[in-house]
Order: sequence, then C-alpha cells, then structure tokens
Amino acid sequence: MDPTLGRNTHSYSLCVVASPIGQGVNWFIFLGHIPIPLPPEPWTLEILAILYYRDEDFRTPEEWLRAIGSIIGLKDRGCDLTVRHLPVTAHKISPPSMVPPCLLPWWDIMALATIANIGQIAVKEPFTVRVLLNGRIIPEEEITELTAGAQQIIVALETVYSPGLYTVTVIVNPGDKIKERDETNNIAERSINIQ
Repeated sequence: MDPTLGRNTHSYSLCVVASPIGQGVNWFIFLGHIPIPLPPEPWTLEILAILYYRDEDFRTPEEWLRAIGSIIGLKDRGCDLTVRHLPVTAHKISPPSMVPPCLLPWWDIMALATIANIGQIAVKEPFTVRVLLNGRIIPEEEITELTAGAQQIIVALETVYSPGLYTVTVIVNPGDKIKERDETNNIAERSINIQ
C-alpha cells in the first residue's frame, strides 16, 4: 500500500467488476457493499477487474463506463449486426411462342440476404432490414430479435423488363435504432448484369 495515502485528504474506494459465468457477457459493478445493478440470481461470478480509485475522479456513470471499458475491454462486448452473405440471381422468363410477339421477356431478380449478429450480446429489440434495387426500396422487413451468433435470411424478389446493370443494396438497422459496437458494416451491395 502506498504510505502516502494515509497523509492526504482524498477519500478512496474499492470497485470490483464481475461477470456471471455461463450467462453471456452481462457484468456488474460492486462499489463498496452495494452491487450496481444487483444480480437477479446467485450466479458464480468471474472477476474482470479490481479498481482502487479516488472518489472525486468518478462523479458520473459515463466516467465510470469509460474507465472500466478502457481497462477490461467492455466496449468490445456488444451486439453487431451485419450482412454476412448476399447472393443475387436473375432468371429470364420468355413468353410462350403462341402469345403475341409484342410481349417481351422479363427477368425475376432474387436476393438472399443473410443477416447475422456477429457480436457477443443478443439483440432483443425489433430492427429493420431495407433492400433496394437501383436505389428503390423493394421490401423493408423487420426482424424481432437476433441472438449472439445467430442469423436470419431475408428474401427479396423483383421483376424487371429490360436488360442492364442492376444493383441490390441491403441496409441493416437503418437509422441506427439498435446501438452496435460497429456501425460501419451494416451495408452490403451486389450487382448483376442482365443481357
């Protein structure tokens, strides 16, 4: 112990940060005798960090989170939504020979977007997946929840009547309703050239 601590006028406290073993990555702060928040069950806890701090250094919850997150890496423990796969196909439909020749062929474009949560915490709130074809929204679907490591496939279909280059864009969590550890991997694009 630092012998100078007893001679200054500052007050000091001990803080323990712990995580319940086998219960994901929820964590608790034990400040003195009071756990914040109180664990709902008597779990076995893994000690993540022990901090000896000066009381006046941490006055707000934000200061606590910044300090603890920088020490034990809690900022990396969050949900992370992304588009893992995005195959796009086009199937040409030709009219039967007996129909009038004015009926031209068309193409059915199908996109299969695999939406994944590659983070360590489950997403327990609904979020939106938006699919666009050349900048125009095809469908906009809602996923109710997505556990850590899980994925869900969104199917988007659209019919086009002329050849050309078509780009499918998938945006997960537009508007950033769900706070993620990485907001830069929420968009994927694939192009297909129809001839």
